[in-house]
Amino acid sequence: MNKHLLYISSVIVLLSIHSYAGDNVDYIDKLVSQGVQNIATQNDISFSETDGKMVVNGVLLKIKPVVENVIQKEGMYLSGVKYEVSIADKNIDSLTFGSIGIDETHDLSLKQSTLEWFMQFGTPLITAVGKKRPV
Repeated sequence: MNKHLLYISSVIVLLSIHSYAGDNVDYIDKLVSQGVQNIATQNDISFSETDGKMVVNGVLLKIKPVVENVIQKEGMYLSGVKYEVSIADKNIDSLTFGSIGIDETHDLSLKQSTLEWFMQFGTPLITAVGKKRPV
């Protein structure tokens, strides 16, 4: 196929996709908080939350979801979300990790993205922070 034709078709496809980037962060914040609490409970790790700040095993932990892109194509929503992690109010760039969710609705694709993040990165992060430290 001609390179120019391929480029033009790609641009047309991208222009025909509805984008929702940057929305529903509150929804994802709640999912993240619930997920961290569930992992902590299942692993006997201390957890508390006040004013959106989570404390896991005595460590102040903030997980900030950033919806980078949500597109709708052929009846499916694809969500790209990155999760920025701060420990003790210090952003740790090396702990930023993203995931993609695909589902039939906007909110379900965001939820799927969060579940994927927890399976790949969130659960190991919370269990590592929750490990007992030698005295």
